Amino acid sequence: MIDYVSKNAPNQNKALVVFTDGEDTGGGRTPDDIIKFAKQLNIKVFMMGLGSAEVQNLAYIANQTGGAFMFAREAPQLMTMFGSLGKLLNGTANYYRTSWTMTRSPGVGTSGTYWVTSSVQVKIGGRTVYVPFRVDY
Repeated sequence: MIDYVSKNAPNQNKALVVFTDGEDTGGGRTPDDIIKFAKQLNIKVFMMGLGSAEVQNLAYIANQTGGAFMFAREAPQLMTMFGSLGKLLNGTANYYRTSWTMTRSPGVGTSGTYWVTSSVQVKIGGRTVYVPFRVDY
């Protein structure tokens, strides 16, 4: 699919939009393979996860290629996602890209999967918006 977009997209601003539940059903490529190929061809990958999607790899691919990851627990949420995606693709969206590093204290949480749930406070004009997020490590 990435190869097709590279050869057939009508302009230099190329993107691939993927709607998925995140299940690997035999594609045979790792997330790093996909990222490398997309970067070579200058294609941003936008991942749209639905339901019980395996979000970690989807978010990783989107982030590493300069795209975005969006997730809907239920189908009605897709309408809002489509609007946001349209704005991202045509360059009219206001968005922030953040990154941080999390490290475990020695002896704490040495096995299993852990979730951190928090929010980022963003001041826009006279309003404060809280953006929730959840991270697994």
